[in-house]
Amino acid sequence: MENWPRALAIALKLPIDHRHLGGRHNCDVLIHEVYTQASFDKISPEWKQYRLAYHTSSKELAEIANKAKPGMVILYHRANPGGDQARTTDCRLAGGEEQLLKEIRQAYEGKVVVISSGPITGRIVIDAKGLVVAPGFIDLHQHGQDATNYSAEAADGVTTALKLEVGVADIDRCYAERDGKALINYGASIGHIPVRMTVMHDPETFLPTGDAGKRVATDGDAGGTDCRAKEPLVAVNGLLIKSRVSI
Repeated sequence: MENWPRALAIALKLPIDHRHLGGRHNCDVLIHEVYTQASFDKISPEWKQYRLAYHTSSKELAEIANKAKPGMVILYHRANPGGDQARTTDCRLAGGEEQLLKEIRQAYEGKVVVISSGPITGRIVIDAKGLVVAPGFIDLHQHGQDATNYSAEAADGVTTALKLEVGVADIDRCYAERDGKALINYGASIGHIPVRMTVMHDPETFLPTGDAGKRVATDGDAGGTDCRAKEPLVAVNGLLIKSRVSI
């Protein structure tokens, strides 16, 4: 099923081949039934043949998902044919949700998230009793964009710090300086102020103290070309991601 640019792949019973995703990997959602390899090892040869013919193991599903690279994988119809019929606690546990998640985590390269109405066992358990649990905060007005400030922001629960008021002149340089090094998420606008300071050769690095803050720019400030072409034709402090401003 496809509604461009979003794609949804659904497998009801039979295992699907990643090539059947229309040649376009990175679909938004892959919904697939699955059984655990641990339970497969405990059932009779007859039931093994049935599973191989009509169902998909956790390993097979992980291989499909790793190649298809969906934005999200939803596991449903956790099958345990043959295991349920055995009526042994050992076999039922081998086909249970906890074992399934363990196998998926071992073979799937993507992120695994569990939503359940019952108790969930995770790698790390945090006691949040008496505390407020909230998503990471986004700071829209953060001038300090260095390791010290990021550390202070994280201590306050901020996970994204954006420099939107003044902004920067060279957005590519701003991002390149922080790529792979920042403690939290970051971003900046291409600001009118720093662009004017660059074009008019203002001596300051934050706010203008020279001509950029005192007079109208001329074509001469831009090296003989139309000065208007040197200033970004965007709303002041409009957030642009991975954009380049030629000065």
